[in-house]
Amino acid sequence: MHEGLLRSIPLFAALPDEELHLLAERLTPVEHPAGALLFREGEPNDRFSIIAGGEIEITRQVDENSERVLQTLGRGDFFGEMSLLFTDSVRSASGRARTPVQLLEMKGRQFDLLLHRRPTLAIEILRSVVSRLRLTENAVIADLRTRNRELLQAYRDLQAAQARLIEQERIEYELRTARQIQERMLPKVLPSIGGYSLSTCWLPARTVGGDFYDCFPSGDGRVAFVIGDVTGKGIPAALVMATTCSLVRFVAEQLSAPGPMLARINDRIAADIPDKMFVTCLIAVLEPATGRLCFANAGHNLPLVRGKDGVRSLRARGMPLGLLPEMVYEEQETVIEPGEVLMFYSDGIVEARNPQRELFGDRRLAAHLGAWTPARGLTDSLCEVVAQFTGPGRDQEDDITMFVVERRPD
Repeated sequence: MHEGLLRSIPLFAALPDEELHLLAERLTPVEHPAGALLFREGEPNDRFSIIAGGEIEITRQVDENSERVLQTLGRGDFFGEMSLLFTDSVRSASGRARTPVQLLEMKGRQFDLLLHRRPTLAIEILRSVVSRLRLTENAVIADLRTRNRELLQAYRDLQAAQARLIEQERIEYELRTARQIQERMLPKVLPSIGGYSLSTCWLPARTVGGDFYDCFPSGDGRVAFVIGDVTGKGIPAALVMATTCSLVRFVAEQLSAPGPMLARINDRIAADIPDKMFVTCLIAVLEPATGRLCFANAGHNLPLVRGKDGVRSLRARGMPLGLLPEMVYEEQETVIEPGEVLMFYSDGIVEARNPQRELFGDRRLAAHLGAWTPARGLTDSLCEVVAQFTGPGRDQEDDITMFVVERRPD
């Protein structure tokens, strides 16, 4: 009943009718459902199979998690001959039913007898074996080429990642070094002023920042206070900050009045500062014995003084440093009375935002200063209030700097 199918297969087409009839009688019909694993790569084989109906996928394991489809066999195709031709040979691939499959199978012993009777079949089968080996070889070569490309790309990606890591480490090292340099440019120890208490806070938004402060003797027993803010963040702001700090100290050795000091610093900065950058800065000179404070402001946040009548601002007009040369800076005076608190600060406090994007603002700052009690440091308590306002987990948007001068009561 299978003679028609066998006659259509080139391998058996030349067999005499009686041989074909004998072959057909010795084939056993076997059926498998779709998805069934018919044989597995590496297993021993003891039969020769012809597909009478359906399709089979021949696959080969690529690695532990994937396999490659070598070819799809259909009606009239056969398999199992390769492992039967060689002693102790095993399956070279796996086979899975793509559809319901009908097979005609012959035991290995009967297959051997058939080849002995018809040696020409062995030649045809060897040709089939060679063809399949070439197919497998080509598939393996294609897989190797694909793997080679993937490995090469992975190697390139690894090199790029390593280069990025090295660059990142270099940048982080340079930022840490810049941070150390900035910290060393700020006063290590605040001067001791009889009758006064001094406290500071410096919190860059990044590793380095543009805020700065300073405090140093200014001749005749007076003390100079400086606070400033460079536009921007990061390394550019840090470089301008370092330049400005150095200029402040250099100019302070030649001049003592805050207005002329700012004018001299401005002329130096205006010649070299990068485009679209400027520096806000305030310089105040205190006469401790009398509390007399002379100050000039180059566009910085207005200092606040808390006295017995509430909180007041200290105003003086002046353009930020670096915008235009030959600027004149107005000087103003006030007196810090016993029990009063003078506070210099940067805009990182008043411009801090909560999740609703509301500003902390001048009113909240003045309210906190007005309600503050000496039981806790003003800088610490204010930083805590700002952090509560912005909300937990939110990154600091701008540098925060404070300088607080408390005149003790008589």
